[in-house]
Amino acid sequence: ATALAAAVLAGCGSDAEPTDPGDSITGVAPTAPPTGLSWTAFQGMDIPIADQGPRTTIPIAAPHGFDHNGPGAALAAINATVRMSVAADDQWGTVADHLIAPGAARDAWAVNRVRLSITSPVAEDAPRICGYEMTRYTPQRADVSIVTRQRDNSLTANAASVVWSAGGDWQLQ
Repeated sequence: ATALAAAVLAGCGSDAEPTDPGDSITGVAPTAPPTGLSWTAFQGMDIPIADQGPRTTIPIAAPHGFDHNGPGAALAAINATVRMSVAADDQWGTVADHLIAPGAARDAWAVNRVRLSITSPVAEDAPRICGYEMTRYTPQRADVSIVTRQRDNSLTANAASVVWSAGGDWQLQ
């Protein structure tokens, strides 16, 4: 896990490349780090993007289109978790529509989200994503532990699960 987190932080790739990035279930170990790693800002938070996704950057609040493999699942989990946490009042519905799997959990989140208001980005000393550990992976579901450095320099881990949707993408469950 430490090596994987270090690889993600350093942006190091893996020698194992998917044979077809659009359908890369085979040829990539679930714990392989993403390749071509870079970062994008959303609401004051830096979010990782890589060769494994997202492929679609419209709508800007909810980029989607992640490879059907471990690195794609991890990137989708991180993207969805951060975006649902910091989306502005006019963005969270789009995040829910594209990044969160339909069901009772999404409905409950929406009911609670409407009770708060986010109108500005996170402060400059926002938490920073440091890496992740793939704790369980199947082609239908992935469980990811997302490691974040907090403002006080402590590290926290957030558990997230994504499921492969009928629409052909990972969505947060």
